[in-house]
Amino acid sequence: MFAKIAIEKKPLSASLLGVCRLCRGILEFENHAFCYACSDALPWLHHPCSHCAMPLDLPALSSVCGTCQKSPPLYNRCIAALCYEPPVNDLIAHIKTHVHAPETHQLGRQLAMICEATYNKTWPDMIIPVPLHWTRTLQRGFNQSDNLAHYIQMSFPKIEIRGDLCKRLKKAPTQHSQSRRRRFSSIENAFTCSTPVSGRRIAIVDDGVTTGATATALTRALLNAGAANVDVWCIARTDWHNTQQ
Repeated sequence: MFAKIAIEKKPLSASLLGVCRLCRGILEFENHAFCYACSDALPWLHHPCSHCAMPLDLPALSSVCGTCQKSPPLYNRCIAALCYEPPVNDLIAHIKTHVHAPETHQLGRQLAMICEATYNKTWPDMIIPVPLHWTRTLQRGFNQSDNLAHYIQMSFPKIEIRGDLCKRLKKAPTQHSQSRRRRFSSIENAFTCSTPVSGRRIAIVDDGVTTGATATALTRALLNAGAANVDVWCIARTDWHNTQQ
């Protein structure tokens, strides 16, 4: 006779659901990386500048930060979901090094929800992921901004993604230790747009925005190619001197 095999009985939810990457608890079916409780505990960006998305100190007399009042950015607006602080820095690091990182899907979906709540009538009609230099793409094997853009676009199927229009010509040096001015100068004229985009309203997608140097350089290339305006969509916003970068 066959020996009786003891089978551990587990609740259906515990045996079939995944594990939250942050608390190691049960991950709900509809989530991909972290549970609702951990999602709620993330440092969401609640009071950003309406132009650059830098966090505003409350009470604020204006929805526009002092820097943007003096010198508005070249792009129309930046929409960010989170502040770049723990554990967001680790989540983004994983997105940059793992092509199938589940954080990309979940954070992309949540950023899409914030975009949906931000726009009224006039939406971008094209999404362009921030391109990597070809050597960086070869090193990583993928562009994390391209992956993020596709997950965002799942919520907005009528907006086309064009990852083929822009190229990065210059490989910028590591920016963590650079001053704000040096960051802008090192990436100036780093992008080119090979096809006219006359009259198009464009959203460029990146995992994070620090000084805005990369977003500004790509915006300039798109405006030179005829874009009507450019918005920036990103997972996290941080100041250039943030020690978590």
